[in-house]
Amino acid sequence: MRFLFIGGNGRSGTSMLQDLLCRHPNISGGPEFTFTKPILQLHRQMAKEKFLQRNRSYYDRDALNARFRSFYQTYFDQLVKDHPEASYLSEKTPDNIDVLVDLLTLFPDARFLFVYRDGRDVVLSNRNVYKRAPEHLDPAHFTLARLSKRWKETIDLRRKVPASLSDRILDVRYEDLVTTPETVLRSIESFLGLSAGIDPAEGDPTANTIHVDDVWYTQEQREQALTTQHIGKWKSDLGWFERIVVQASMAHHLDLMGYETPAWAKTFHRTFRKSED
Repeated sequence: MRFLFIGGNGRSGTSMLQDLLCRHPNISGGPEFTFTKPILQLHRQMAKEKFLQRNRSYYDRDALNARFRSFYQTYFDQLVKDHPEASYLSEKTPDNIDVLVDLLTLFPDARFLFVYRDGRDVVLSNRNVYKRAPEHLDPAHFTLARLSKRWKETIDLRRKVPASLSDRILDVRYEDLVTTPETVLRSIESFLGLSAGIDPAEGDPTANTIHVDDVWYTQEQREQALTTQHIGKWKSDLGWFERIVVQASMAHHLDLMGYETPAWAKTFHRTFRKSED
């Protein structure tokens, strides 16, 4: 079974996509696996040339890769046993974007779906999460500056991927997914070499692909059908000052990703924020 990794900025639709994909008879997957990123970061550290030399009595690059592949795969043994007919095992954690290159290098037959969304709606969605359960979350992670910076980081991480890996990555735009789901899902199935097998209108709302914790996801959200009502909500739900700050910070990246950006924000960015990006 091959890995299918899904990543992007949190609140961009990665969970929604995981839920849809796991309705395909040839794709298996569960909730987020917390340790993909730290495991791959450890592998990255151990694979540095100086550590390969220092620890050559214990491993070389090939041995290191083989051991990490085996170690990581064991955590998905039950999913594999439960779905022996599946061709892909989908691991969805937003932070997978931080180790995208590592994942595709360690697993040469893996595929990656990068999910992205208008950064202004991403900020709004994250702020709503914090409002829902502030006692469970660190307020420092939900400031306008922190949320804007993280969204830009995920865009940069995707854009800096070596061209040699580009044919194993497919970009999925949230707005397209909720507006024309059949079209997007067919393109994903084609990318994976699978026949059409996902009906976005059908599915089990109790499928085990999302942690319902009433912080990041509520049961109501879990059972919600695809909807376009969250597109552009930042225009009404962010305050005027928040809209100014977010757009001034994100202008360049919003423009890069094809999102409508006011001229004043682009000018502001070119004038005052060029060094940041």
